Order: sequence, then structure tokens, then C-alpha cells
Amino acid sequence: MRLYVDPISPASRPVTFLLHDHSIPFVDTLVNLHLSELLTASVVEAHPMADVPLLDDDGHLLSEGTAILKYVALKHELPLYPSELRAQSRVDEVLAWSCRLSMHGSPRELERLDRTLARHCFAAGSELSIADYVATSYVTLAEYTAFDFSPYPNVVAWLERMKARPGYRKAFAGFLGLVTAARRERREAASAHGRASALPSFPTPTTKGIHTMIKVIVRQKVENFEHWYRAYKSFAALRARYHVLADEVFRVLDSPNEVIVTHDFAEPGHITAMVESAELHAALAQAGVVGEGTVWMGAPTE
Repeated sequence: MRLYVDPISPASRPVTFLLHDHSIPFVDTLVNLHLSELLTASVVEAHPMADVPLLDDDGHLLSEGTAILKYVALKHELPLYPSELRAQSRVDEVLAWSCRLSMHGSPRELERLDRTLARHCFAAGSELSIADYVATSYVTLAEYTAFDFSPYPNVVAWLERMKARPGYRKAFAGFLGLVTAARRERREAASAHGRASALPSFPTPTTKGIHTMIKVIVRQKVENFEHWYRAYKSFAALRARYHVLADEVFRVLDSPNEVIVTHDFAEPGHITAMVESAELHAALAQAGVVGEGTVWMGAPTE
């Protein structure tokens, strides 16, 4: 069994978590999505729907994390995807909303999960399921931004149980490295500037009666411009998904590892959706964004 996987991708980690957790042998082939690394042409030719994560089980190619989790659970007769209709639908329900969780913590979704966990030990009921593996991957995204989970005590207790499982450390090693680096940056910034650093703070978008294109301008330091720019170019599909009409990149002349990026949007809601997406913040982390950027938003006067 071979798994094509990006360890930083929140869609990949649930699969490796489950495989390590249940000692299912597999060979992992790393694909760095944020550096434009792609699946080989032969794989895509064999399975046009191929994407990362991708499972190759003796020639049977299967993409999409939740589909892989269901397949593995059923093949190995693991009690992680129930056959009883109502229990199965509860698992599917959690799988459907887990991807709404973002690095900002998504309080509304965490409140829902906290209420559920007040009644049950796991995300979809009294038994561990594939929903817990997926939800863990997306809930823990907020650790990158030092989100305060204390208002959600049941979520905190559930996370402790999931992190104590044998497969957690192996599956989350890459992401935990990013979290550690982010914490170190915040401590260093707090020491140097007297305040904690974070990802760029975006103002709440509003057109205040102006119904036209909105331009978002971000000035941001990066660890290495060439590395960052390769990653940025690979995000074209992400920008299209959040309705970016046009974008430009400028390199600051007297600061080669500092960039100015502009994105044009038609609706304020598109800005909010993109800023709150887990995909964007995972991409920023992988691309080597440093410290707190500066953000402006404006619209043409005519």
C-alpha cells in the first residue's frame, strides 16, 4: 500500500494518523503541494481524478481523504465507520463540517463540537470513528495561531485523548514543527517589540455603500523570496476558489525578502472566506511567511 501525501496538508494527516494508529503498513511518497510538486504523469494518466492524498492499494487508486479513510476502515474491518445507518450518518455529518474549522479557531463550530463532546467521548458518538481523525486535523490548525481553547473544555479533553493515541506524533510531526516555529517567532517578537507576533491581521471588510471592486494589499516579510514565490504560484487554484479577480506581486527593492501582494475581489464576503480558510493559513506557514504583515483595503473612487 502506497500513500502519496503532503504532511502539512490537513487533508493528508487524518489518513496517516489512522494508518499509524492501527499499525497498518504503508509506504509514503511525499508530495509538497505548496512548492508546486505534482503527482507523476503515469499516476494521473491511470486515475484522472487523482489528488493528494492518494492511496495506491495494489493498483487501486483512490483520492480524497475521507474516501480513503472509509476504504481503509472497511478493508481492515476496523470499527471506525459504522454499518448501522444512523450511526454512519452521524459520522458523515462530522466529516462534512470539519473542513469549516480554520486556524482562527472557528468559535461557532467549536461550540457545536464542545456540546457534542459534553454528551459523548468522541466527535460522532460514544465510539472512536474516522470523524475523530479528520476533526483532530482541522481543530488543531488553530494551534498554529495560539488560539485559546479554554472556553471549550470538552474539546480540550477530547484533543488530549486523541493526542495520546499512538499514531498522533508520527502523523503530525511536520505540522508540530510549524507550530513550534510559530511559537518561537511570537516569543522573539514579543521580546523585541513588547508584543506578540501573529499572522497578518485583516480588518473586517466592508464597502460602506461602495459597490465595486475591492483591492486588498498586503506587505509581508518572508524567509526566502524564491521559495515563497514558487509556493505563491502554486496557489492559483486556491485564489480562484475564493473568487480573486486579479493579483499582483511586487518585491520591495531595498528589502529582497519582503513582498507586496494585491488581490482584487468583487464581494467583501469572498475576502472573509479566504482569510478564514484553513488552506490559506497552512499555505502561509509552508511558504515561509515571517511575523506580522500590514494589510490595507480600498476601492476605486470612481
